[in-house]
Amino acid sequence: MHLPDEIIAEILGPALRVPDELFSDTSPNSPFSKYRTSTSAYLLVCQSWLRVSTPLLYNTVIVRSKAQADALSRVFKKHPEFGLFVKQLRVEGGYGVAMQHILQATTRLADLLLCFHIWSGDTVIGLTRSLPLVNPRRFILFDMFLYGVRTRQSQALVNAVTECMKEKWNRLTVFEFPEAAIDGSPLLLPFADTLKEVSSLEKVVIPMERFFGTEPQEYILTVAQNMSLKRIEFKAANTKENRALLKSNPEFMGHPGLRGLLKLPEAEELEDDAGITAGPLLCFNTELVPDTVWQEIIDCALMVNLRAPDFQARQAYMGIVLACKRFARLSQPILHDTVVISDKFDLSDLENHILRDPSLASAVWALHFTLDYDTPFPRQLYRKLGPALISGIHITVPSLKALARHFGCSLREIAKMKIAKSQELVPFDVFSDMRDLRWLGLSSRASFATDSINASALAHLHTLNLLDVDATALDVFCVTDLPNLRNFTFSTQVKKDIIPANEAAVRFLQKHGKKIEDLDIHYLCVNSCPLLDLCPRLESLIVVCGKNIPIINCLATRRTHILQKIGFDVEYQASASKKWSSLLRALEVDKLTSLEGIMIPTIQWPTNEHDISKSIGWESGWMEEEAWGSKK
Repeated sequence: MHLPDEIIAEILGPALRVPDELFSDTSPNSPFSKYRTSTSAYLLVCQSWLRVSTPLLYNTVIVRSKAQADALSRVFKKHPEFGLFVKQLRVEGGYGVAMQHILQATTRLADLLLCFHIWSGDTVIGLTRSLPLVNPRRFILFDMFLYGVRTRQSQALVNAVTECMKEKWNRLTVFEFPEAAIDGSPLLLPFADTLKEVSSLEKVVIPMERFFGTEPQEYILTVAQNMSLKRIEFKAANTKENRALLKSNPEFMGHPGLRGLLKLPEAEELEDDAGITAGPLLCFNTELVPDTVWQEIIDCALMVNLRAPDFQARQAYMGIVLACKRFARLSQPILHDTVVISDKFDLSDLENHILRDPSLASAVWALHFTLDYDTPFPRQLYRKLGPALISGIHITVPSLKALARHFGCSLREIAKMKIAKSQELVPFDVFSDMRDLRWLGLSSRASFATDSINASALAHLHTLNLLDVDATALDVFCVTDLPNLRNFTFSTQVKKDIIPANEAAVRFLQKHGKKIEDLDIHYLCVNSCPLLDLCPRLESLIVVCGKNIPIINCLATRRTHILQKIGFDVEYQASASKKWSSLLRALEVDKLTSLEGIMIPTIQWPTNEHDISKSIGWESGWMEEEAWGSKK
């Protein structure tokens, strides 16, 4: 079966088309700097796809490096007809003589974006020679924030473009200023002076500004002097919030120099539904709908994330509760499945609600505490509730014993629990009572009792997060078997506990490391043991470093490893790339055959040709390794 070319074009169009909001993006980091699969792969499927896809592929062209410009120039020399397909061209540099051949081939160009941030070593000779050969309808100016020092090449490009706007580009109807216009750019006034004389100009697009005063910027007033101009449009969505923002500053919007030209983009017109024929009216009776159906509908509308509830998302649907008594009754369980305790009276209020309607007790699934002090549970709640999740609770040792005694059978997750400082040791029996616990996250200023430990306790525990605990907390878990443990997090900021606690963490990994797949660990622990050899099943590793850098061979391994992701949780460091280069060079990527990525927040991957050329050399060395392959 052979589909017509028109249908194939409709199918492939969305995959090959570049959205205009990306093409016209003038933010400092290009949206095309991120890795993405090449769309040219569609051309290799078959001859019909090649024939149909070629015009679609060349419709929008993005040039981000000199190598790309040279390659495109060679293509247009060999196939000059391809240049006629180009309707949008985005050039993020100068790129030399190659741009002359590209612009000579793209004579049907409609939209053109040029970057005026030209680095030393780059040249615009190709652009300046060939710009008079094109006649775009829309021009987008791209400049960097506070880029005040101009190279000769940059100024030459400014002169060439402004000259073309005056003398050659008689179809130019739309001009877009860059986001840099918000904070000021030395290009604004030169282009504004030129634009006020362009007779074909109809629309100018400017970034959405913060209204601090009543006077528009000078470049806006200059552009508004063009008598052929029909509108000065903000580069922002026509939303209710933005319309309210404009109305909040009538002095700015009504400035006589703007002549009423300043507007938001025109709202998208809704499809005309006049031709739609109304169907027959349906007769129905909601009384016949069973409660179970309404319950499902209400639950879908009012549900929140039980582990991280966002009640603002529920607010838009709260009108359902007030619709009728039936809906009010059916909505009570979902409204009480996640309860946030934010002050000392909330527990009493919850107790009163349950006394009025005992059926709500079984609906309470999660209790989230935002208090920074211990709040004892009322006795009635201990007797009636059976929560599966408790998060953020500050608790004393006696209160912890009571909580384990009453809720131990129902609890599946404890997150962010903080045990207060106490002379009394934390008995491990409290965790033995929690027979079905899957997730345990705690910090403790109290020490743990290391005697009478049941090795078979916490048999279902999957995730263990220990923050700011001393060595005794780790030692008690070293005794237990924890057969289902897969995720482990450990870090401490308590200086007196750092050394002994990290030594205990090493003992923990020696006991349980073979089971762990996801690990967040303090850098001292990584320095102190052959981590990857202790954890052969490890897939994700986060090293908590603070302002420190682990030792060079901290991730050495004797055999190939399945580790997929490495992250270093670090604070800000000046010249971070140089400081981390030794460790990154020492990584044995040939043994990390499954490695997909390394994350160091203080190091940014270069996003343009200039930064790539200045970047240190370890990343290019990695790319040459067969083990690294195409991973990023």
